[in-house]
Amino acid sequence: NYGGVEYLGGTGFNPANVIAYYNNNGNFSALPSVLNGNALNGWVALSDFKATPNAHQVFISGSLTNGTAANAWLIAENLRPSVDTPISAWGVSSGGSLVPVEAYVRATGYIEITGYASLGASQAVRINGSYLIA
Repeated sequence: NYGGVEYLGGTGFNPANVIAYYNNNGNFSALPSVLNGNALNGWVALSDFKATPNAHQVFISGSLTNGTAANAWLIAENLRPSVDTPISAWGVSSGGSLVPVEAYVRATGYIEITGYASLGASQAVRINGSYLIA
């Protein structure tokens, strides 16, 4: 399921000399991701939404548009936290006001956003935080 990256450029770094091999979590042209499949329950990721691994930690940042249930996405099984972990999040109303919401990465792997119902349809929830991989 996982390949590698080979650099053929000698000294210095020239991206044109990088050969990326297949990787289920992403490739050279896209940041690796811990996200498993697509968004759930009507949530839609905006172009800035990322959940990227870095050593034993995962950084989640960006925006999702409001869905119909709290579970917004599922994290790949081997990259989940060992305990439910709160992540900083806030909703943005149509007028640009911040609306309190809470986000968690559950030990079950779900990115869960509570308080989303206080936002209108297609309004954004912005997330920025990290958790330790179990």
